[in-house]
Formats: sequence, C-alpha cells, structure tokens
Amino acid sequence: MDIAINPHAEGAVIAADQSLAKEISAELSRHYPGHAWAVNVDSRTGMAVVENWNLSTRDGFRIRMNDLATHNDVKRMAVKAGGEFLERFGLARGRADQDEVRDHAQRAWMN
Repeated sequence: MDIAINPHAEGAVIAADQSLAKEISAELSRHYPGHAWAVNVDSRTGMAVVENWNLSTRDGFRIRMNDLATHNDVKRMAVKAGGEFLERFGLARGRADQDEVRDHAQRAWMN
C-alpha cells in the first residue's frame, strides 16, 4: 500500500485526503489482497487516483469524487473499478496469484 500526499494542500486537508486514501487502499487490499495498490486523493481536484504497481506504472484509474459521494461510496466505486482493472489485465478478481502477477509484470516491462 502506498499513499501519495498533495504538497500544495493545507494541513487539515492533507490529513483528510491521506485518511481517505488509506481507507480506499485498505478496502482494495481487503477485496484484492496481495496487489500493490497505490492511492492518491486530492480533494482540491475532487479526484482519487488508483494504481496497481505490480501491473503497471503507467495505467490506473480515477474516481471522480463529488459533494454527493460519501467515503463509503468512494470506497465502493474503488473496489468495483479495481476488480475491472484486474480483469483488463487478464487477472481474476480476488487474491493475487504472485506467479501470474510476476509473469504479467515481466511481459509488460519487455514491451
């Protein structure tokens, strides 16, 4: 799990963004354990950015947070999008098969 912090935000905003990023990462890890989820939340832009560093350092997905979305809504959206992200890489939802992830990562780095 990796959490990025927005260097331009104020202290309370940084703490809130970091807290939500940790919650999202923990929820992804609970549903899809063994994957290297990296989450950045920036409430100034209203975006949460999620990457899986085992699979790609270029690809990920964004969640547009809005005033109507609760933290639980954002976490639920992240879990759904995380499962779809794994499937797009040809992986099953659920616990990471480290051999399969390693094979995929080696192929991705060769291209």
